[in-house]
Amino acid sequence: MEKERELPIYNLHGTDFYVDVNKLLLSEAGDLGNKLFIRDMDDNGSFYEFEYDKREKCIVMPDFHMCEQIEDIVNATLPPLGQLDPERMAQKYGYEVAQIKGMSDQQIFGNQPGLKDRLSGALPEIELLPGHIFVVDWKHRYLLIKDDNEHGILHFSNMLKTKDETAYLCAYHIPSHSEYKYEAGDSSIPKDVIILEIPYELKLDPVAVALEYKVDINKTVRVFPVQKELRANRVRLSKEQASGIFELFRKKQEEQSQNKGLKM
Repeated sequence: MEKERELPIYNLHGTDFYVDVNKLLLSEAGDLGNKLFIRDMDDNGSFYEFEYDKREKCIVMPDFHMCEQIEDIVNATLPPLGQLDPERMAQKYGYEVAQIKGMSDQQIFGNQPGLKDRLSGALPEIELLPGHIFVVDWKHRYLLIKDDNEHGILHFSNMLKTKDETAYLCAYHIPSHSEYKYEAGDSSIPKDVIILEIPYELKLDPVAVALEYKVDINKTVRVFPVQKELRANRVRLSKEQASGIFELFRKKQEEQSQNKGLKM
């Protein structure tokens, strides 16, 4: 397995900072808890610019009230991320490294492969298993199997969220390409049902989330790029874990049934 490359280092007025493209921040090499966020810098196209406190090693925000240590505050610049770490920038935003040569960060963010198609109305697709391709319809909160009118609809309302809320767990019935429905008498998850971990909405369809909450699409896809390939992960469970998650799905389906009954 290829060892992950170390983060590049940029020296900012005598202090080394790691450049973390995936998190869009700089973290001080000698104090990883000290972070400078790209969002707090002005993007001037060919570089980032910000007021920097050399003593405190932090960005001076616009509402900062000048104090007697004004001599510690300087105007600082940072080269584009595409120059500092072209490999990670290309990987994150769906390019080949050669494609981003000469591009500004704004161009890299705004011209992501797939973004134009998504803005034109094309919905994302996710591969749950080899050959099991589903269309992501976040607006209606479901996944719909591609090119098959007889099978396959997975409702997010019937899924469980992971503890960190960055993914959904789906009980997937392989033969019918649909979600598992608990039946009276079932004491465990059937053999032809597997648990899939599906990325959450900001990874599945950041454009749909931005439209729903009326936030800037360009700013959203800068942090959550449009993914060229989406895949679910199969969750391997011990017998004890399978029993516990089966009970959670059973309760979830009972809650959904009760809610439907109240609406009728």
